[in-house]
Amino acid sequence: MVKKIFLVLLLISFSASAREWNKVKIPDAKCGDGADYFVFVSPKPGKKLLIELMSGGACWSADTCWGPNLRTWIHPIPKLPSFSVLTNDQISSNPVKDASAVYFPYCTGDIYAGTHMGKYLFGTLPTYHYGKKNIHLTMNYLKANKLINFDSIEDLTIFGASAGAIGSLLHADFFNSFTPHSKKRTLLSDSPGLHFGREFWDKFTYPLLNDFDETFREAGLNLDFKNGIITTELKNVFRLKEHWNIGILQGSQDIIMSTVFGDISPSEHEDLVIGTTGVVKVAKPFKNVDTWIHMSPMHTFLVLKQSMNMESEKSETALEFASRIHSGQINK
Repeated sequence: MVKKIFLVLLLISFSASAREWNKVKIPDAKCGDGADYFVFVSPKPGKKLLIELMSGGACWSADTCWGPNLRTWIHPIPKLPSFSVLTNDQISSNPVKDASAVYFPYCTGDIYAGTHMGKYLFGTLPTYHYGKKNIHLTMNYLKANKLINFDSIEDLTIFGASAGAIGSLLHADFFNSFTPHSKKRTLLSDSPGLHFGREFWDKFTYPLLNDFDETFREAGLNLDFKNGIITTELKNVFRLKEHWNIGILQGSQDIIMSTVFGDISPSEHEDLVIGTTGVVKVAKPFKNVDTWIHMSPMHTFLVLKQSMNMESEKSETALEFASRIHSGQINK
């Protein structure tokens, strides 16, 4: 059942878009299977830039990376006709429809935090967890080859869903370092993994944990590998990003972040989300941060057009929330 849920998630993780994309090979960057890594670039005139990180799970072993118990996709992503709601420039209420865009496919199984090559099945399956490395190589390549005019950007939006939602929290400041003239910064994190069971980290290899620890610390998150509750450290991230408009979307019983990955039930996940250490309570003191909660097992809301109009308990759709955060109206 879990495997079927995950494969369905992979198949439907895209929403129609009319943008024109250029497929760009990034030298020395790799997908998990060792194949060349490509990003998609959609330049437009103006001073806005959207950077999007694709969703897609995580893996930590031969069977979760290669099968039969897949938890992610470690192969190149073909050029698809669609990506997400925010890259769709045909949606009139999309706040970044007129922005240039860089889309990062996800094929490394490491929540964009990895820098090493794993050796699974007694060393016979080299697996490149290069998520963080690929981001650094890509941004430097795009700048060096002037594929995006970063110096002209004044309005920067970082968006990610699922694994990409975690990646957006980890790398927002790195992305911002390429836009020295950005006056407006928006971070939209759609369904990040923030509430897990106590044994959540036990499944990962030591090299992966080492990558996680280093990359999370750089973002202000000090992980406790004996505790799956990440939200308690989020306050440090929010303090470091006081000049950002930050919005976090979450399904209260998120089936992917609870049953598939989190080692907890959907009802336990809901208790954590709205509890004293939940993302709602942690974000509340910060004037630049707001949360949007859908009371359901739904996972991600701004990837599909079918879910962008789902409403929070305050009768605000996911896309309306994204637009409000982008406009700087952080209404608690």
